Amino acid sequence: MDILTENRYNGNMMKKYLLVSFLLLLIAAVFALYGKCQAARKKDGVEIVFYFPAQAGGSLARGMEELTAGFNTANGKGITVIPVYSGTYKQTAQKALAALAAGSGPHVVLSGMLDIVDYYEAGAVRDIGSYIAAEGSYWRDDFISGFWDSFIFDDNGVYGLPFQHSVCVLYYNRDMLQAAGIASPPAGRAETLKAAAALNQWRQDIVPLEFPADVWVLENLVLSMGGALTTADRQPGFNSPAAAASLDFLSRLVAGGAMIQGWAAAAEDFAAESCAMMFNTTANLGFIAEAAPFNWGIALMPVDTVPALSYGGGGLIMIAGQTETESDASWEFMKYLTSPEVSARWMAASGYFAVRKSAAD
Repeated sequence: MDILTENRYNGNMMKKYLLVSFLLLLIAAVFALYGKCQAARKKDGVEIVFYFPAQAGGSLARGMEELTAGFNTANGKGITVIPVYSGTYKQTAQKALAALAAGSGPHVVLSGMLDIVDYYEAGAVRDIGSYIAAEGSYWRDDFISGFWDSFIFDDNGVYGLPFQHSVCVLYYNRDMLQAAGIASPPAGRAETLKAAAALNQWRQDIVPLEFPADVWVLENLVLSMGGALTTADRQPGFNSPAAAASLDFLSRLVAGGAMIQGWAAAAEDFAAESCAMMFNTTANLGFIAEAAPFNWGIALMPVDTVPALSYGGGGLIMIAGQTETESDASWEFMKYLTSPEVSARWMAASGYFAVRKSAAD
């Protein structure tokens, strides 16, 4: 090897050595900075995991992520909420309780009202009465009073905040009904069966009515007969005359061409004009208003003797076992989601009821 070649070789090796050294120093600096950022984050801020379902159709999951991002930007207290879409209400409860049993899981959950009992019996939900009391009586009184009932156990503890509530209604395609010779939406059970038959006769390629195989649908029908699915002492009433008659009505609808379909799937079918009517939640109002290109309306569920509605939906619960810092951060987030401005935005986007009087105004 001549001297020039050797010098070039040595020079290239030195450049490679310096480049590798520089890269190693850069990587070390990045890790050091990351570690400092993480330490500062743990010292000055707190991270909260939020499980939320999207029971209805449309873009509600994206809407919830946007609300969460708004809180993260605006809270000014170093609180970072990580939103985790968790399926339906029931899937959310299963995932949350399984994760908590494994030593991880959420800090705040948007829980279906019936599922709150599961969290309560597992000792997984915290009584937030002290937080509510600290906000003052006006703050609590601004919530619609009846919504509190689903979150009170042991006659005094409060285990959640009302957040999104809805009722089951009849959606109908006004254009299809008129084309089939039906002047107005059916008001009773006999009229509903007659309307389904008329729609079948008019067009064989559409489903006259869709509804979920959900106890909530049955409960609304039972209430319209003056009955109840549960008695005052929490005994089931599925074998009552009202329940039997309501199940028979649903069976006759299916025999006449109606189809059992999930909440979101039925809403999509209705918007696509593949079904003419559906029993569905008002939480799908936002989706239908955006997606349905035809003349449509809503009415009460079929009434047998008395107009009656069973409200559904869910509320925000705080998971037990958090540090006080985490609990305080969880409360700030729960308070933000139920603020009048956010509650009103959520009502407008979804069709869920605003839970506060000021939000409804």
